Amino acid sequence: MDKKQAKRLLAQLASNGLPPREISSAKEVLSMFSVGLDDWIDRIASTYFQDFSRDSSHFKLVLAPYGGGKTHFLMALGVRALEENYGVSYVACVPDRPGSPVRVDNPLGLYAETIARLKIKGQDGYGIAALLNAVVEKKRQDIEASGAADLDGAFSMYLRQLNRSFPGGTYGEFAQVASEVLRGYWEGSDLTPAAKAAEKWLEGRMEAISPEEYKALGLRKVTAAQSAMVGRRLLMALAKFMPDAGCHGLVLLIDEVETLFTAKGKALQAVLAAMRVLLEQSGAVPDEIPMFCAFAAVPDVLEGIKKYPALDQRLSVQGGTFAQKNDYAPQISLDNLVANHESMLASIGVRLVDVAMAASDGALNREIQVENSRKLAKVANRQTLDVNSRRLFVKTWASLLELQFGSGERAFDEDELSKRYQGDFSQVQSADKEAFEP
Repeated sequence: MDKKQAKRLLAQLASNGLPPREISSAKEVLSMFSVGLDDWIDRIASTYFQDFSRDSSHFKLVLAPYGGGKTHFLMALGVRALEENYGVSYVACVPDRPGSPVRVDNPLGLYAETIARLKIKGQDGYGIAALLNAVVEKKRQDIEASGAADLDGAFSMYLRQLNRSFPGGTYGEFAQVASEVLRGYWEGSDLTPAAKAAEKWLEGRMEAISPEEYKALGLRKVTAAQSAMVGRRLLMALAKFMPDAGCHGLVLLIDEVETLFTAKGKALQAVLAAMRVLLEQSGAVPDEIPMFCAFAAVPDVLEGIKKYPALDQRLSVQGGTFAQKNDYAPQISLDNLVANHESMLASIGVRLVDVAMAASDGALNREIQVENSRKLAKVANRQTLDVNSRRLFVKTWASLLELQFGSGERAFDEDELSKRYQGDFSQVQSADKEAFEP
């Protein structure tokens, strides 16, 4: 295990108990401390990534109390989806800030965040450039493999076909705008003003397009009244466009863990609105949309779902649960991920001991630290705090490991561990409420 990487991971976990939220970073570090996820991730990959989601849309509701491992699960899901050759976008939303571009009940803002965080296997960076480069590379390979004598002519034919693949009645001006900027990427020279405007449009940055640029595109300005429709159309077009980039489809991971501390009021309504819009829109599109979408929410969201019959029908569990090996269950409750919670926490603790050993060049005594982690797992499992213990356990244990780097190694008793654990709970609670105060 790389020392620098181990130190960086331990510092992040000690800070907030959350794993990296960048798919490329998560791939490198999740294996260092993940426990108990492999079977469930394998089942989702086999049923959806390798089959159903390659030609149709599917949705899952990932449920766990605050701090219950939702972000970790989504990151693990995203890493696997990337390996399975999907375009992956992880979105952490801020529903309590009026006007925020990442509100899940703002379709254009949600699309803009989705495309900005899009990761494609084999492409550097994120976003629209990664997508367009992937499309151009794939089409160049396909055209060359076909033996076409005129590469430019063959690519122009592909651009003309986009209009038939993405009819305006369903996808708006997507084909027209995508053709404009793809031509620039294909030629490899500096983008024309129209192509630059097209790139902004595909990024969902309509407010950054000047009147002159709209004119160059041959389009009218997107008004506030039109933005919701445009955002919904763009998200569906993006999923449908992923095979052109060499991907099987789009995996969209929507995480609400920071904003759903209480799952009431605006936060709850935003999640429900987002799920309703996505489910209804995907069903209204006549084409096959290759997409897998996972929402992460606290269990309280189930009460709100009953207010929306379309959601209740699609997301209520009929028959066996996911934990009971029903891969098609629309809900995935992380509370049922492991049978013995204390044992799972202890296993995570041992993984983090190994991370700390690597970060400190083996300066810590493994036997002492494994015993410390076992005691902390016992403390965490018996606490009755109004927050799930997984995130708090990770944060507290990573902090204690870092503490010993500077102050020296020692064995902790359960009373001290209990006080430190409760202290970290107060810090997490206070920091999260402050971070998302409107």
